Amino acid sequence: MGAMMSSWKQKYFSNIFFSIVLEDHLCCVFGRVFQKGKVVKTFRRVFKNQDKNSLEKPIIKYINSKSLGCAFRYVSFLLSSKEQGFAKKEKLALSDEVMLANIDKEYVVFTPNLNVEQSKLTCKKIGLDLLYSPFALMYDRVKNHYENKNICLYMYVHKSCISVMVFKQKELFESFFWLTSIDMKSTNEYDFFYFYINKSMDKFYNLWSNKNIILDEVMICNNIFLDEEAQEDIKNSFAIDVNFESVDTLELMCDLAVRDVFNEL
Repeated sequence: MGAMMSSWKQKYFSNIFFSIVLEDHLCCVFGRVFQKGKVVKTFRRVFKNQDKNSLEKPIIKYINSKSLGCAFRYVSFLLSSKEQGFAKKEKLALSDEVMLANIDKEYVVFTPNLNVEQSKLTCKKIGLDLLYSPFALMYDRVKNHYENKNICLYMYVHKSCISVMVFKQKELFESFFWLTSIDMKSTNEYDFFYFYINKSMDKFYNLWSNKNIILDEVMICNNIFLDEEAQEDIKNSFAIDVNFESVDTLELMCDLAVRDVFNEL
């Protein structure tokens, strides 16, 4: 998707990285400029964007203006389509209609090619270099930031979608994806989280009902503001441990994009 100078020298030019999330008729943009491998500028802005399949003119103008003076630009976009998943490579049948993206030697994210093409069309006027699934963002947390020996249900939560994985250490038991059906403008955060924690636990137990496997913990990577009182109320509503980590999807995408691009050089 984006052309890259096949040399370590590129790090010494100005590289600008954008991460974009479309959600709830808003377009959230985050960017960092790197010079000689170091961050020299960071910016963030939220735009209204009624069309979920394209970026409106003010967004394109903003991104182009911020890119002035930079030798290389990389745009990453969050995949929020329902048709996506996360699995071990060995358990997936290859298909010309499905795009597979290697996460590491064991796991892949997959989605129909149509979703990839739609994402490219959405970003057509600025170009798309990197497409990230919420599964990829969550797996990065599981692999590099959490050390859990128990059977843990991980949830990566956005207003519009939630990805779910169940791991014991680094062994995947299950994964699935929700497009949220609760309108958060008319529902409080407690009800939203309680509903989807229950829904995710129920689905896992239904899928593994004959295995006699019991969850030990729920870990929520939360991209929605939730005050400490609401967190405590949710924790007290369940018989197992429920923990929260506040995450910033835009920053995580940018971090992964920088790592993925610079590691290729």
